[in-house]
Order: sequence, then structure tokens, then C-alpha cells
Amino acid sequence: MQTADIGAKYGLNTAVGDIDGDNITEIITAPGPGPNEPALIKVWKLEGSSLKETASFTAFDGLYGANIATGDIDGDGRKEIIIGTGPDPKNAAVVRVFKADGTLVLELRPYDAKYGYGVFVASADMDNDGKDEIITGLGPGPQNSAWVKVFKSDGLEISSFLAYPEGTKYGVRVYSGRPGE
Repeated sequence: MQTADIGAKYGLNTAVGDIDGDNITEIITAPGPGPNEPALIKVWKLEGSSLKETASFTAFDGLYGANIATGDIDGDGRKEIIIGTGPDPKNAAVVRVFKADGTLVLELRPYDAKYGYGVFVASADMDNDGKDEIITGLGPGPQNSAWVKVFKSDGLEISSFLAYPEGTKYGVRVYSGRPGE
């Protein structure tokens, strides 16, 4: 198999999901937390024995890469790309949701601007309504608690909690999965 030239010097963040509705999973990449890494999102599709880049776009103006997930937030059978700002101390917690072609469909600011270091993202259909909710966790700042928030596809906050005691700092990574399936 050929390898793809992704171009990130500080590692990669990855997500997978069928974002174009063809029942074939795509790989979505974003640069890791490097001080000069833009939030450049790339979409890759396996064609034969090679990966082909099918789309790329910049999600944010800031640096330090981006955190990414996928989720079908509108229930149309195609996953959207969910992107959180990377861990730059100056990056506010901003979440943007894009279609496969890079069209912006939603922007959230889940935490007050005083919290820097970006935001971690995940998604899951937590209420079994056929639409994934957006799950956020504060980025890895020294003042950031383990604060998790959950949002509907229209940006409505439906849950907020501390995953660990108040004294726990440096944020919280969020993930989702379906154990046993």
C-alpha cells in the first residue's frame, strides 16, 4: 500500500466515518498540536491499494492543529466532520461542524473565552433519536477542569458535568463508542 504525504510535523489527529454516503468509510486527518500547524483538514478515501485525498480545507485561522471527530448530527445517513480548536493557549474553545465538501453547518462556543487551549470533540446518538449529539471537553490548559458538555445538532446544550473532581486540571479528552458492537 502506498503511504499518503500528510505533511504534519507534530503527529496527526484522525477520525473515520462515511461522510459522503457511499457506505465506504473515509479517513479524516488534522495536524497534531504543533506551534506552527494550521487547522488543515484532509479527507482520504481508499481507492484500490492507495489512499487518495478527496478534499481539504482550513477549519480555523489558529495554529496548534485541530481535534476531530465524525458524527451524523442531522440524521441523513452521512457523517459530518466535527472539529475543535487545537491546544494553543490563545485558542478559545470553538467547535465547527462541516459537510464532506467543507461547507460549514454549525459553530459552537461551548465554554467561556477565558478557557484557552482549545476543545476536544466526540459524538454519539445519546438519546436514540437517529441524530448524533456533539460531545465536548475542555482542552489541556493548566486551569481547565474536566468539564464535559453535550449539544444537540442545533447547538442546544443538553448536558454539562464535571467528569472528575473540581481539583482535576488540564481538561478532558472525550471519546465515543458502542461497546459490544
